[in-house]
Amino acid sequence: MELHNGENKWSRNIREQTIRLNGLMQNLLALAKMDEGGVKLPSSDILLSSLLEEILPSFYEPASLKEIIIQENIQPDIIVHGNRDNMIRLITILMDNAVKYTESGGFIWISVEQGEIFTKISIKDTGKGIPLERHGTIFNRFYREPEVADQDGVGIGLYLARGIIMKERGFIEVRSITGKGSTFYVNLPAVQ
Repeated sequence: MELHNGENKWSRNIREQTIRLNGLMQNLLALAKMDEGGVKLPSSDILLSSLLEEILPSFYEPASLKEIIIQENIQPDIIVHGNRDNMIRLITILMDNAVKYTESGGFIWISVEQGEIFTKISIKDTGKGIPLERHGTIFNRFYREPEVADQDGVGIGLYLARGIIMKERGFIEVRSITGKGSTFYVNLPAVQ
């Protein structure tokens, strides 16, 4: 279509929807593999600091369109053990949510530090926040915040993120204040 007519708003829309649906299909596939339980994904040591340098630039443009500032505090040479594709999916889910739910002119902070027992990843935003009574339910499969039902997505992102983290013997928690924002804390076993 673009070869004959050039790029236009319809071709851009088709491309964006195709990318969105592809991401959804990849998440559904990962969810199915995770639910099977018996599927063993290849694991290796991953230089998380470098992986983040690859992933984070893809969020700069959508953030800048909403005038959101992303600030990073990533220690160098941090290594985690796990499946590389799952680590990419985990960071993508958390960053995508941060950009999606942060209002225009807001901030997102991502921090990665090496502790003695855990590698700690935190993603903080100045978004809408999550009411305290829902902190336990946001990780449920197909859960979506009622106030943001018009947003894209089917409610599998955080469920999938928690599953990835649990497979690596880690844990995730959220701290959030309605109207002030949220912070997601991911703890993965440290590689010594």
